[in-house]
Amino acid sequence: MTKLPVFCSKKERLAVYAAQVTGDPHFFDSNTFAELLLFDFITYHFHTNNEESILESYEL
Repeated sequence: MTKLPVFCSKKERLAVYAAQVTGDPHFFDSNTFAELLLFDFITYHFHTNNEESILESYEL
């Protein structure tokens, strides 16, 4: 999680981030356990319940 682009004041497409950290651009695809964990972390860490805007943009 420490490699999330937001911690470096950057934005990046989810597929690009997934490819960089896991080698699989589809790792965080919709309806996967990995996607659920990632967005639960983002929601918890940034104290937000605005998951819809995060999911709509798919930018980290």
